Amino acid sequence: KFAPANSVVPTGSNGDICLPPSAAASSKLWVAQAELTFSMPKYEANALITSIAKAGKQATRPSLAKLVPAAKAAFSENAEAVKMVAAGKDVEPSVIATAKAALK
Repeated sequence: KFAPANSVVPTGSNGDICLPPSAAASSKLWVAQAELTFSMPKYEANALITSIAKAGKQATRPSLAKLVPAAKAAFSENAEAVKMVAAGKDVEPSVIATAKAALK
């Protein structure tokens, strides 16, 4: 069931996962992940969404602030990550719009 999403995740020569470096690659990954999620039975999908929402509410600002130094090193000072962030931002509006439309 995870094969479509996993198949579009690029990996390095050592097998480590590489984050999408372009808007097209990011879009392909998001679409595969969305298709996987939307193919879940409604009960399980609702449980997943509830769980994600609950986890999000439990993340306090102080607990997130503790992660900033590591996040900065991983995402702001890494060339591959900078490309991934830009690609994610490029595709984000269409991903959000597609998800909202599917939930109606």
